[in-house]
Amino acid sequence: MRNSRENGGELDGARILKPETVRLMMTNSLPPDIHLAGYEAGPAYGTGWGLGFAIRTNPDFSMIPGAVGSFNWQGSWGTFFSVDPVQKLILVMMMQRGQYSENGFYFNAVRRLPYAALKVPEAPAPPAVGPLNSGTLTDYVGRYIFGGSASSLDRQTSVADGNGWTGLESIVAETRGPRVIKPADGGPAARAGVMAGDLITSIDDASIDGLTLEAVFGRISGPVNATIKFKITRQGQHDPLVVAFAREAVPFRSIQLRIRVADGKLVVTAIGGWSILDFDKGQPTSVAVRSKDEFQVESGDHTRIAFVRDAAGKVNGAVLNPGPREQRGVLAQ
Repeated sequence: MRNSRENGGELDGARILKPETVRLMMTNSLPPDIHLAGYEAGPAYGTGWGLGFAIRTNPDFSMIPGAVGSFNWQGSWGTFFSVDPVQKLILVMMMQRGQYSENGFYFNAVRRLPYAALKVPEAPAPPAVGPLNSGTLTDYVGRYIFGGSASSLDRQTSVADGNGWTGLESIVAETRGPRVIKPADGGPAARAGVMAGDLITSIDDASIDGLTLEAVFGRISGPVNATIKFKITRQGQHDPLVVAFAREAVPFRSIQLRIRVADGKLVVTAIGGWSILDFDKGQPTSVAVRSKDEFQVESGDHTRIAFVRDAAGKVNGAVLNPGPREQRGVLAQ
């Protein structure tokens, strides 16, 4: 795939695809005003579609990490591939598991951990700086949030449309209304009793018969903590069911670092969803002084962490490996 794409449709000197076909395959074909297509496409999700692949279109949003222009696809039973042309990174996962609801962990791991392990070219070391006193080190103590991706090419922020989350991960349109394919495990809809196969016939006591899927999603959307009510037809039950629950904040597993002082040194621990660079999840790593407000891991890939201050001189953020591939985090309040 990679050689064929980079060579305009040729592989080992043999023409397989026309260059125009390759460009169409890797170009978003959705119009810019589309808001939702099924589940995870459109501007708010940072993903479009080419000829056969999902295309990364926005560095802020998307459920897949990587540079804009990255493309991917996955199978329900666990197969997955992703190509990042900027990093020249190809990820392939060949897994067969019937538990579709449990495959998300493996998808997320194979998508994010390779980016978390990418080595960034080292910067020349400045002149040696003596140890800082404990009082100065406490300026840096806190929890820093770096967003949802271990890639420096995106930010993986949560969907910033102000709407809450119902936990309906997948639905399809039918004549009388949408049918639930899968509610998110532990999500608000599932906890309220919504099950796979349920047919939603009304939302908040209003019929949705004949509405398009996008219009249905418009009815489902609403503010965090606002209540939503479904009337549901379930196979095997004669009478319809009514379930009501509150929308919740969009779940967001971010990269986070906890920084504390121990034995006169700064100690950094990854405590969020994923490890990042030299900071393995749950493994405390001490860093040595590199220069004012900047520290460095003394082993491994020598990851640098620099702290930034606000106008009043108070630390309010941190930067991993300052430079073209830097990753910025903010100090949690």
